[in-house]
Amino acid sequence: MSRFAWVVNTAWMARCRPEWRRFLEATRGVAEAQRTVLRETLVRNRDTEFGRQHRFEAIRCPDEYRERVPPGSAAAVAAAVERIARGERAVLTAEPVLNLQPTSGSTQGEKLIPGTRSLRREYQRAVAAWIGNLYWERPAVRDGRAYWSVSPALGPRRRSSAGLPIGFEDDTVYLGLAERWLARAVLATPPGLSRQFDVPHFRYATLLHLLAARDLSLVSVWSPTFLSALLDLLLQEAPALIRDIHDGTNAAATGSMWRRPDHDRAKEIEDLVARGASSTAICRTLWPHLALVSCWMDGPSRLFAERLRSQCGGIEFQAKGLMATEGCVTFPVVGAAGCALAIRSHFLEFLPAGDSSRSVLAHELDVGGRYDVLITTGGGLYRYPLGDTIEIVGRLNDCPLARFVGRGDLTSDLVGEKLHDSFVQECIARCLRECGVRATYAALAPVAGGDAARPATEADRRHYRFLVEVAADAGCTALAETLDRHLRANVHYGYARDLGQLGPIELTRLPGPPGTAWAAYERAAGPERLLGGLKPRAIVSGQGFGMSRG
Repeated sequence: MSRFAWVVNTAWMARCRPEWRRFLEATRGVAEAQRTVLRETLVRNRDTEFGRQHRFEAIRCPDEYRERVPPGSAAAVAAAVERIARGERAVLTAEPVLNLQPTSGSTQGEKLIPGTRSLRREYQRAVAAWIGNLYWERPAVRDGRAYWSVSPALGPRRRSSAGLPIGFEDDTVYLGLAERWLARAVLATPPGLSRQFDVPHFRYATLLHLLAARDLSLVSVWSPTFLSALLDLLLQEAPALIRDIHDGTNAAATGSMWRRPDHDRAKEIEDLVARGASSTAICRTLWPHLALVSCWMDGPSRLFAERLRSQCGGIEFQAKGLMATEGCVTFPVVGAAGCALAIRSHFLEFLPAGDSSRSVLAHELDVGGRYDVLITTGGGLYRYPLGDTIEIVGRLNDCPLARFVGRGDLTSDLVGEKLHDSFVQECIARCLRECGVRATYAALAPVAGGDAARPATEADRRHYRFLVEVAADAGCTALAETLDRHLRANVHYGYARDLGQLGPIELTRLPGPPGTAWAAYERAAGPERLLGGLKPRAIVSGQGFGMSRG
């Protein structure tokens, strides 16, 4: 145990515990907690252009808010952000906009979300409640240093025409000032790392620092694919990593400062690699104090989380909540059936699956129900549709607990079948289980059929291609037929298949090695995507596994 790390982490926990207690109190009065959040947001922004337009000063309750303010849209926010970027004030918020944050995982161009002090405080409430609960319930995570995923800044820093920063330095901006200092004091990687390298160099240097952190006790990343890629890199670049740790150098950046040489650590890694130790053995030997890994584990990330679990062995995993650039919808709670709604952060509404006529509020959600999320934040988003679908899986006192299902706004529609990403993801999961196939990547790609030079024939009519990355000896003969059967639960897909509008599913095996398909998917997403924050999709395009739309 690192005494310094324990003291710092315990101090951080002490800072966060009061917010956890306030959240617990709020779970006994969810409706009132949400009314308070909405009232504060409306009062603060009633003199903005948007507030005057919708008469915020006259709104007294959530029902009146829903009557006066129509659901928002990405297009409307984009138009307002364009004006904010030019320097206009009080468009959406009375507070000054501090920065414009690009959304990660966007599939068509870049969306910018206004950042204000209120939005940060709202986010910080959820993060503080999470840390206050986690560090209290799992004291082992306080025993050493932590790795918090901090994505690299690719390319020069940008500003809008009026000088507003686009993006922020690192993910610790979601913490308060004191909490930010405490977190940085026990980081396994230096804060400046994200400003020094391109993606390959960033990954190499990150792994180098993690290998040097014998006392690593907590890893928090967004996508499990990010950590899996680092563990894969360990074996691919073992000779260079061993040499750098032995010599105190860094092959990723000539002339850059590193740490003192560590001959014992280099020998330890060399011995593990030489005897062909499994990734589980490597992970448990190199980081014996690693107590918990936090990452996305639901929806399309489930498959990748399972692979990461197998790489890490018996280390405890905690599903990260639905934390988007736009705001925090849920955060994890130790031992709970799902993630808790962030009822003290933003005002949340929910559209029942199949019925978008009227939203329901947090205290009206039914266990077992699926809902699309609308969010109102201190950053100037009003009834904004996130495009995310959640399922309610339980309650903490009166507060609903949820799991992320998938993107509700991602649909493939070749001939009218309208396959939603979340539905396809669940069909793929059932198919793999039923066939007993362990895949490290699986997705469905629509194929339009034909090409520009000739008309489509019966042989190349519109259909879907099932992309599966598996071991070379995996038995996959029944995968296409099994997936087709599960997809037929969508009646429109079944009709299209029976009428011959859609051809049979084409199985494309991707033999790996594990992680190859994801790397191609990541490259296809483009260099501007937030590294480590790219969201997996069940529906992808056929070109390099890029995403279909979003």
